[in-house]
Amino acid sequence: MKKGESMRRYTLLFLAFFLSAVSFPGLSFAYTGGLLQGKTMNNGMNINDTGFPILTVTDGDVSTSKTLSESRKWLWIDLPSETTITSYRLKASSSVCIYFYNKTMNVAYSNCSPIFNDTMVKIPPVSGVKRVALFSASTSIYEFDVFPIDEAPPADPSFVSIKALSTSSLEITWTDPPDPDFKEVKLYQGSTFLATVPKATQRFIVTGLSQSTTYKFKLVSQDNDGNMSGGIVAVGTTASPDTTPPADITNLQTTVYNDRIKFKWNNPPDTDFLEVRIYKGGVLVAVANTPANQFIDYDLEEHTSYTYIFRSVDSSGNVSQGISITEKTKGKPLKPTGVSATPGNGSATVTVISTTYATSYAVYINGQKVVTESLPYLLEGLTNGQTYTIQVAGVNEFGESPLSDPVTVTPTLLAPHGVYIASETLDYNSVSLIFGATDADKIEVYRDGFKLTDLPGNARRYTDTQLSLDTEYKYWIVAENTKGRTASEVITLKTKGAGKISSLRVTEKKTERIKVSWDKDPLAEKYIVTVTVKRSELPEETKQLETTETYAEVTDLSPGDQVSFSVSGYATAYGTYGTSSLTVAVPIIDSSGEHLPTASDVIGSSFSLASNFWWLFLAGAAIILTPYLLSVARSSVKKQQVDEVSARRSERAKKREIRMDLRGD
Repeated sequence: MKKGESMRRYTLLFLAFFLSAVSFPGLSFAYTGGLLQGKTMNNGMNINDTGFPILTVTDGDVSTSKTLSESRKWLWIDLPSETTITSYRLKASSSVCIYFYNKTMNVAYSNCSPIFNDTMVKIPPVSGVKRVALFSASTSIYEFDVFPIDEAPPADPSFVSIKALSTSSLEITWTDPPDPDFKEVKLYQGSTFLATVPKATQRFIVTGLSQSTTYKFKLVSQDNDGNMSGGIVAVGTTASPDTTPPADITNLQTTVYNDRIKFKWNNPPDTDFLEVRIYKGGVLVAVANTPANQFIDYDLEEHTSYTYIFRSVDSSGNVSQGISITEKTKGKPLKPTGVSATPGNGSATVTVISTTYATSYAVYINGQKVVTESLPYLLEGLTNGQTYTIQVAGVNEFGESPLSDPVTVTPTLLAPHGVYIASETLDYNSVSLIFGATDADKIEVYRDGFKLTDLPGNARRYTDTQLSLDTEYKYWIVAENTKGRTASEVITLKTKGAGKISSLRVTEKKTERIKVSWDKDPLAEKYIVTVTVKRSELPEETKQLETTETYAEVTDLSPGDQVSFSVSGYATAYGTYGTSSLTVAVPIIDSSGEHLPTASDVIGSSFSLASNFWWLFLAGAAIILTPYLLSVARSSVKKQQVDEVSARRSERAKKREIRMDLRGD
């Protein structure tokens, strides 16, 4: 390798080392105030050897080190003069021995179990120290320094700030001084000592002060050797009393149960809001400290109303007016009242008058629950002649109510009861009935005093047919068993009646024929159409026709004839019904379904034409009048020119006469 290249390489290595040292300040480890900082130590086999110079353990960089070995066990340095040492600081991979020698090379201090975790270690003062040494056969030393008696005071705290927390307290904050041996801050109120605040706390709250009052405080730094700074003074003023109450809570919501009520709300936005006080019946029952926004009141009575007041409280003790709310708890149903049991054939019908808060019911027979149903309820399968004790309990989501007072019932066969009849459908020639009876063996159906049929006791329907159109009939039933007969009420029903033929209308009107149409009727098998024609000075002509279509046409008419139409429906079961009539005059001229124009139609059309085409009228008038107007204009101009020429001629003639008179002619 050439000499120039070698120099460049060493230069680059040096620059790389220098830049790496600058680029990683986080590895720097300055032992400020130490006696060995930046000084060269000696490394050798024996402490009396000349040794090799070592800087890596005093350079303030924990990333560099020196490893002691069997061949070089000692690391030492001589101090410029005899010195009193009070502490050391060591960072090593394991324990080493520390020795301090006096000027006669006698050991003044030794420690083979030192603290080596980079901690400032105080020791009893060792005076007259001339040489400092480390000894080990297998330890890496990263940094080492010793410190003399410290008589320099630390710096004062900085960035002191005092803030009022309340009318009786102040908060003091600061930044500790950077001195490595800084220990604590002494705090004074005026000249009275308040407290000692350890390093890194940097905060203290003074309490028991008076409102709206200014106080002076002094902060003094102290180091590990008891040196104290001159101190820094700061003042602060306590807050004035806050008399403004916070806002009330909002959006108060409740969830109500049978034994508890759950409340939820939004706390007020006031910065000094502290808590919500909850009162029930005027008595404080709970306090919800911010940020809590829920409360559950337990052990409540069922179906009971409770009134609550929620009041907001701030840190000054101010209380809002409060939000009041009344809620009623839910619960099991109340005891049913008015329970009754009606006997039937092997059955009993259970009813109840009052069951507050019940959504369903439990029916008990002789103390045993047999069913949970809605009421009234039919208990079946009972034995006639046997007496049963019936009780009812109301049921809802919270359970069953207390049982009702007992009632007794003895099922027995009675004459049919619960007999009823009603119409189901009515038609033109039939009636459908619905009916029923309890405990019936047979049901007889009657119409207008005549029995129509006998049916089984469980029959529920019957249709009576072949009735007349639009006719009233009276119906009833009689239910029968071995205990007797029971008749229903009598109902009067009327069959449907046929309506008139609807929408009879003229659909074509000509000078020689007329056509009419109508809507189809659902009953009609055919239609009977009667046509009467009245002619001028001729007798009436009447003719009748039958058709299944929904239109009719008359021809061979003359203008001015009067034609009358009568249309009736016909059904075999009902005969002729629903006649509708219409009279129409035969027109004088055919209008193709349109009426002749009237005077108002003509006038209206004229105005419409004029309003839409006025500009065409104006253009036409202009074309017609322009030649005439131009001729009048030319004649006027020409006449004016002739008059002017005549005037000039007359004037020249007068001048000639004057000249002739002057000459004596």
